[in-house]
Amino acid sequence: MLLAHHQIWCNGRNLARHLVSAEDHIIEIGSSLGHCTEVLHARAADVLGLDVSVAQLAESRRRVPGAEFEFLDVFEEPDRLAALPAAARCTKVFLDIGGDRQKVQVLNAIGILRRCLQRARLIVVKSEELHAAMASWMGCTGNGEGILVCS
Repeated sequence: MLLAHHQIWCNGRNLARHLVSAEDHIIEIGSSLGHCTEVLHARAADVLGLDVSVAQLAESRRRVPGAEFEFLDVFEEPDRLAALPAAARCTKVFLDIGGDRQKVQVLNAIGILRRCLQRARLIVVKSEELHAAMASWMGCTGNGEGILVCS
């Protein structure tokens, strides 16, 4: 299942509260300062936050000391992503590579995640363009809070 939302990432944190259980193994792409990671870590069996900013990873490690974080660019190193131990057990993915990224970049990232994280049952995506495109392409329903669910 792919779930897209376009409003502020606090919706991602709200989704994390409702869609993640103690049995889940999470990979968060674009963990930034660790705000969503903190929520995921409190709910999931384990969480791996990935980001391309050394400074933000340092802040994330400070904010969520029990979570694991790594520097990894999924566009540049998809094979490394697939080889991570967390990839073999990942059940859900949270993707925030910038809510205003062009949909082609977001779709490329989703394709990489689907290839590299084959056990993942859910990908939660923050993207304004993808949100609008999914509504148009698939007739997805919205929940009134900027969230689309397409199955």
